[in-house]
Amino acid sequence: VGAIKAALHRGRVKLSATSNAPRPAPSEGLVDQFVDAFNARDLERVASLLRADATGEVVAMGASHGRGPIRDSSLYYSLFLEKGEPRAERRDFHGESVVVIWYALEPGTPIVRDVMRFEELEGQISRLRFYAFCPETMAEVVAALGLPFKPNGYGVWSPDFLELQDTPAFERWMKEGTPAG
Repeated sequence: VGAIKAALHRGRVKLSATSNAPRPAPSEGLVDQFVDAFNARDLERVASLLRADATGEVVAMGASHGRGPIRDSSLYYSLFLEKGEPRAERRDFHGESVVVIWYALEPGTPIVRDVMRFEELEGQISRLRFYAFCPETMAEVVAALGLPFKPNGYGVWSPDFLELQDTPAFERWMKEGTPAG
């Protein structure tokens, strides 16, 4: 019993120390390069900004590890498998550069449907997090930025998210895979 209590104490101390550790904040320049490449629909240029060992996390859904898997899944989906012309924009949220993704499903009425956060290591993106399926988090961030917002629900099966999907392109992708993959 004493050994278990000691192990629990060490674990709690370790978790407390890591949760308060500062995250490597991204430089505005790196985030701007991402935004430019995203808006140009240049998948290879977006992927080149990622470290080879990067992690791409669709928060609440899953993660991809490595430049290729991130490029061929979440980045490819965001760039080519959603209706309209998604547009990225860098914004400052409490001193951190984040990227908001705008969608205009109806002409002239763009709304934010995704927020991305980055971590940088040695001049490249080491971690990329998509918050599209975290409605409460997205609502808080977007409200603080004073932007229009529509939630996507809690997963890829949500009707709110499915309205973004370019279904014919998605079905081809599921059958044939990404051009890069």
